[in-house]
Amino acid sequence: IDSTSQRKWSRSEVLDSCLNFAYFLVNDCKLTKGDIVCFVTNNNDIHGIGILGVLAAGDEIKQTMRTIKANILIGISDNFMLLTKMRSQFDCIKKVLVFNEITKTQLNLNCPTVESALQSVRLDDTDLPVRTGLDDTATLVMSSGSTGTPKAIIRTNRNLLAIMAITQHPEVCPLTSADIMFSSDFYHVCGQRSLLSTIHAGAQLAICEDIHNSEKNLKCIHDLNVTTVFTVPTELNFIIKYNDKYDKTYLKSLRDVLSGGAVLTGNTYRKTMCGWVTNVYLSDSKTITNYETIGKVNPGIEIKIIDSEGQSLPRDTTGQICIRGDNNILVTHESVVNAAVIGVDDSEDGEVPMGFVTVRGGRAVGEQELIDYVNKRVNNIKQIRGGIIIR
Repeated sequence: IDSTSQRKWSRSEVLDSCLNFAYFLVNDCKLTKGDIVCFVTNNNDIHGIGILGVLAAGDEIKQTMRTIKANILIGISDNFMLLTKMRSQFDCIKKVLVFNEITKTQLNLNCPTVESALQSVRLDDTDLPVRTGLDDTATLVMSSGSTGTPKAIIRTNRNLLAIMAITQHPEVCPLTSADIMFSSDFYHVCGQRSLLSTIHAGAQLAICEDIHNSEKNLKCIHDLNVTTVFTVPTELNFIIKYNDKYDKTYLKSLRDVLSGGAVLTGNTYRKTMCGWVTNVYLSDSKTITNYETIGKVNPGIEIKIIDSEGQSLPRDTTGQICIRGDNNILVTHESVVNAAVIGVDDSEDGEVPMGFVTVRGGRAVGEQELIDYVNKRVNNIKQIRGGIIIR
C-alpha cells in the first residue's frame, strides 16, 4: 500500500511486475549478473517493486554512489539534476531511468521509465528469476551513520534470508495475512527486511514517502490500520512525549512494535503498560560473563583510560574510556583549538551529546554558533542537544 498515491498492489501483481522489470533490465538494459543498479529516491511502491526486480535480474542494488560503480541510476524529478551530474562524473553508468511518465513529461525526457517497465509484457525467452548463489551480493544498504558518516554495508542473499527468518520467528514478529507492516526506508536493511518478510508471509506493507516525519508516520499507521512497526527509539519517544495529543482510539490497530538501532530506555517503555517487552540478543550472549571492548583502534583515533582525577591508567584496570580523533567536528571550527564531547543523561533519549571547547586566543565564538556548526554536519543522533561549555 503506497500511502501517498493510495495505490494498492496484490501479491501476484507485485511478483509479476518485478519479473517484468527484471526482463527489462536483462534485455533492454543489457545488465548481467553482478551489475549494480543505484536508486536515488524516496520511499514509494515503485521503489519497492523495483528492488525486487533488480534481485530477480541477478543484479545488485545500491542506494548511493561513492566508490561503488553503478551501471544504472534510477531517480525522480526532484533529484534529476543530481542524476545528470552523477552520470557526467561516472563513466560506468550505462543508463538513467526515471520512475514514471509524469516525471518524464515534466522534464521533457526521452528515456524509459520504471513504471512502464513494470507494466510491459515479458516474453518467455529469458529464464527468470536469474539464479544467484547464497554468498553473492544482493544489496548495498546504508548504515544510519551512528558510528561515523553513513556507509555502505554488503548484504548477501544469505543475509537477506536470515533476517527474514529472524523477523518471522514466533517470539519476534510472526506476520500473518491479516497483518499490515509499516516500512522503514528501503535504503536501510530494515526497510528491505520489511519488504521481503511481508511478501513471504502474505501480509501487507504500508509505505510512507517521508519516513523521517513523525507526524506523517503516525497518520499513516492510523489511517491504514497498521498492526506491526519496526522503528527506532526516537520515534517511540515522539509517541510517548506527545501522547496527550491523541485520543485512545488513535493507533488502535497497532499491536507489535520492534525497536532497534539504539537502546530503548525505561523512560519510554515504562510509560505504557499495554504489552510486554522482549530483548533479542545473539544466541551465545547469555553465556558471556565479561563484556570487553575488542578490536584495533581506528586510524586517526587515540584511546586512553583515566581515573576520577583524569590521570591515565595502565591496562587491565577499571576507568573511564576517553577517545580523541580527527572526526571530532568541533575541532574543525576555525575558532576552536581543542574540544571534547560526552554523553549526559536525558529523560527521553537516555543520553545526548554535550560539548566542551577551548577557544583560540583572541577569538570570540558563542555557544549557539558552535551548536549550529556541528548540527549541520552530523545526523540527528549526534547533534549537540546537551549544550556546549566554552573555555
